[in-house]
Amino acid sequence: MRRPGSVDAFMKPLSNDTIKFSVYADNWFAMYINGKLVATDSIDFMPHNAVSFDILPEYPMTIAIIAKDNADPKTGLDYGNKIGDGGIIVKMGEGTITNAKWRAKSFFYGLINGDTRNPKVKYDPIPADWFAVNFNDSKWGQAKEYSEREIRPMEAFRTADFSGAKFIWSDDLLLLTILVCTLRP
Repeated sequence: MRRPGSVDAFMKPLSNDTIKFSVYADNWFAMYINGKLVATDSIDFMPHNAVSFDILPEYPMTIAIIAKDNADPKTGLDYGNKIGDGGIIVKMGEGTITNAKWRAKSFFYGLINGDTRNPKVKYDPIPADWFAVNFNDSKWGQAKEYSEREIRPMEAFRTADFSGAKFIWSDDLLLLTILVCTLRP
């Protein structure tokens, strides 16, 4: 930050220069801003977790999130023999929220055809630079919005303010297990 009226003098950022993020993921997430890892859900998969943290923003901001539902990597089954569901919701203090404007692509298809008796899965490789500012996600689809009723968040969801934000995932909330979603300026 530059000191007002000065070309070469810098000011140390203050705590009121930061912006609060709140994230709730079913079940886990990691978030990158402008290509840098800024937050990882500290609880692996269970229970669902609401995470709030502050960042010092650098505009324009490219936000990239990888979200994972709990699923057996070999069968795609959730908690033993069930079909799971995903979902992520984000609200940033300056008004950025998750909605259908985000791009989303799934990379793990759990339970192809929903067959729980003969479970099969398919993985697509996640591009190494998916979180980079200059990554081209133009061929990805738009995120699909889901209601709170469809996601059925656990109590941890109520600990943060998500007003105005929408739960998002890809086209299939139940069978697509690893999602990458991005919001670019």
